[in-house]
Amino acid sequence: VPIIAHNQAHGRSFRPMAFIEMAAGALARASESESFFYALHTCMLHAPGDRPWPWHQMYGQAGYDGPNRFHYNKAGTSMAPTESEDGYTAEELSLQDDRLYDSGLDMADKLVGRLMGDLTEAGLLDNTIVVLLSDHGEESWSPELAYRYFGPNHGFHPFGDAQHRILLAVRFPDGRGAGRWVKDDVRSIDIVPSVAEVLGLDWAVPTDGRSFMGLVDGETEDAPRPVFIETGMTEARYWGVGHAEYPWKGVSRRYRVDQETDFVQIREEFVPFLIAVKDRVYQVGPWKLIWRPSAVGPAGVHLFRRDEDPLNLNDVATAHPEIVAQLGLPMAALLAEDGIIEARAWE
Repeated sequence: VPIIAHNQAHGRSFRPMAFIEMAAGALARASESESFFYALHTCMLHAPGDRPWPWHQMYGQAGYDGPNRFHYNKAGTSMAPTESEDGYTAEELSLQDDRLYDSGLDMADKLVGRLMGDLTEAGLLDNTIVVLLSDHGEESWSPELAYRYFGPNHGFHPFGDAQHRILLAVRFPDGRGAGRWVKDDVRSIDIVPSVAEVLGLDWAVPTDGRSFMGLVDGETEDAPRPVFIETGMTEARYWGVGHAEYPWKGVSRRYRVDQETDFVQIREEFVPFLIAVKDRVYQVGPWKLIWRPSAVGPAGVHLFRRDEDPLNLNDVATAHPEIVAQLGLPMAALLAEDGIIEARAWE
């Protein structure tokens, strides 16, 4: 759905209800066909999270007059826990960020409710697969974080679970798996094979994912699925000392506008540097291995126990070299596919 003109959750002119009406209208037009695929991406929860009326007064925001009154604060929450801004501590500013996030959830709920209601009213819900997911999670400030917090984080660094755990809810027309909560790890790459299995499609393109329909039906798996995570376009403030860097500092210099389509694209000459500077994660069950590229010398390798250390504050790589090797070998294969020289470290 071409939504960028309406989907301005990062702009002060954003009107959530107008966006919802646009989304509902696009769904109505799509449903006029015998069959349809409808994909909608909303930025209602995305930073900086501008909140118009009445959402700027919801969830305890009424009466608050701090620096992040209408959108997430990227300056105040970069403070150390002992500092303050305009009389507000980092903890108080972060609490307001949480209120903004909650009000954004309310916006998103209104959108989902409207679309599900329209499908029901049109008699289409019982013949439609609905997949609700997020492209990334969000992280809130905490005084224990191992780095200075710079506002909502989503994919800038590999630490913690909050950015990488996403919503995934699927509704099948025949009620298959209704009410079941699958607590096993599944991946975004598992969605396509799962839907293809339900529809009886032969998916011609090779995929690393595999169907999770067995889990939906209550089956158990012998071992947890390995999860591979990597940062996207990241920022220097999350890299730390000695981290590999991009040759172009300005974000705008990393993109180009295609003259024929007007699409914004990453510059081809920047792509190798984007790939080389990515942090990678290989995660299996409670264990999480992080690989961080270095500007000079060997890459940084860190190991965390997610169930005991969700913020990833206690690096146990030295205490568990066997786990580092166990996760490092498949990580090395993925690094080698990207042409990362440091992959030889595990040979």
